[in-house]
Amino acid sequence: MKNFVRLLVLFAGLVPAIAQTTVPTPPPAQAPVTVTPTSTFSLNASVMQIGNVVSGSTAAADFGGTLQLTNTVALRQENILAPSASWQGYFGGFNWAPGFFAKQIAKTKLSPNQFQPYFTASIGAGINSQENKTKQNVGEMLGGGVAYSPTSNGKFTVNLFELRYGHLPGFNSSAVILSGGLKLGW
Repeated sequence: MKNFVRLLVLFAGLVPAIAQTTVPTPPPAQAPVTVTPTSTFSLNASVMQIGNVVSGSTAAADFGGTLQLTNTVALRQENILAPSASWQGYFGGFNWAPGFFAKQIAKTKLSPNQFQPYFTASIGAGINSQENKTKQNVGEMLGGGVAYSPTSNGKFTVNLFELRYGHLPGFNSSAVILSGGLKLGW
């Protein structure tokens, strides 16, 4: 009987030890990726190509400004002039650079303070002046791009590319817009 009691005590002591599960320790938290605030106000100039299936492509110029509200959100204003198509557009919108882009860039050898992918959306008036007739309609643009700031402070930025889809009435309605340019900030 003593052996049975010893075996029972031994078994009772082993069951909790065997039943315990080890909880894996969580990996150390990564340091948050912080993007240095860019300049508050900037002026930009871009050359662009507006193209669609019906009319082919047209060269245009884009002049405007940006007001940086936060590290990820900026208001934008742009004036697009396409003289060969007798078309001009005046748009207001925003740029949004979500944090997940900065986190992905930080995993590479690139600096999230220098490269900033973003989404953009704008709405405004498109004006077409042909044959002494002027038509004005509401237009929209939606897309994204990548900006590069060599100094990481936003005072001088090269817009490597911006690709947007635009509904531009008076300009054969829909178009694909590809642009690139410079931005100077204060």
